[in-house]
Amino acid sequence: MKAAAERYRTWGRINPDNSTHMARAKRLEEKIEELKAIAKPQKAQELEISFKGKRSGKDVIVIKDLSKKYADKVIFNRLNMHLGFRDKAAVLGRNGSGKSTLFKMILAQEEPDGGEVKVGSNVKVGYLEQDVSFPLEDKSVLEVFRHHYPMYEGEARNRLARFRFTGTDVFKKVKDLSGGEKVRLRLGLLIQQDINLLLLDEPTNHLDIASREMIEKTLQEFSGTILFISHDRYFINRICSSVLELQNGKLKRYGGNYDHYRQKKGKEELPASLPEKKKKMRLKTVDDYQVLRKQISSIEEEVLWKENELRLQEAEMEKYSTDYDELTGIFNRKSELKEELKRMYKKWEELSVQVMSNEK
Repeated sequence: MKAAAERYRTWGRINPDNSTHMARAKRLEEKIEELKAIAKPQKAQELEISFKGKRSGKDVIVIKDLSKKYADKVIFNRLNMHLGFRDKAAVLGRNGSGKSTLFKMILAQEEPDGGEVKVGSNVKVGYLEQDVSFPLEDKSVLEVFRHHYPMYEGEARNRLARFRFTGTDVFKKVKDLSGGEKVRLRLGLLIQQDINLLLLDEPTNHLDIASREMIEKTLQEFSGTILFISHDRYFINRICSSVLELQNGKLKRYGGNYDHYRQKKGKEELPASLPEKKKKMRLKTVDDYQVLRKQISSIEEEVLWKENELRLQEAEMEKYSTDYDELTGIFNRKSELKEELKRMYKKWEELSVQVMSNEK
């Protein structure tokens, strides 16, 4: 992008009568600055959070032979899981695989058909649901906070300021808050408790960039246990120490972050042995190994730009939360970006499988 901007400036200098090139160069340079701002949010906007929960026992969650089905659809089939103290695990699975149902059973909101779910001794759970709601929607942020934790107004406002509710923001009605603001308020309430187990369902949804990155940092430093659902591979990479794949009613654990999980999955899906002729054919279809690696690097670079732009659009949604026309345009662009990224992820996975097969 930087090189493209410089080309437009060069063409503009060669042909001074054509101002279009200079204008395009300026727009590209402005875009570069926007993306830099995403990568390094201003410190003044950072959100400082610190959970201080008491230590739990060694066994935080133990699930044995869990079974559940709705009508003829089997959700869990003798599922087993162990979550130990300070584990940070991401639950991955297709929509409808039972991720949210698993959380409901851990929270004792739903009964299993068979098996058992045990939450360990001295475990205090904090739950951040995907769609945050409050029973006191007509009350202000300040009123809701003081309803849960009675204290002087000045002290309450100081604590809310840590979650970027400052000035007149504390007098906003909860029903008028954006999705990201509701997440921040929920976290503001959770932090007042002695939590040592966090259950998070798509925690980065709706968050602006500054809030998101500070929350990531806080979760990395959290001294308790975390179990979370997310489709955000960058968030998963930063937070998790293991991945729990939910598939066909069972859980399979993979040590490491999301990248390590994808690498392991790629190796599992390849045949145990590949005839020599087929190996040579794979190499010929992509010219050679180096060309294949360059294609992957190119896709990875493009994915980073697309994902950065998607983050920018998410931040813009927060900014224009009450402007319908702006939101419509932002939503449409987000949908386009997600489709583009989906295609790129698929291509990246296909090429990566070829690379791994040739490295064997």
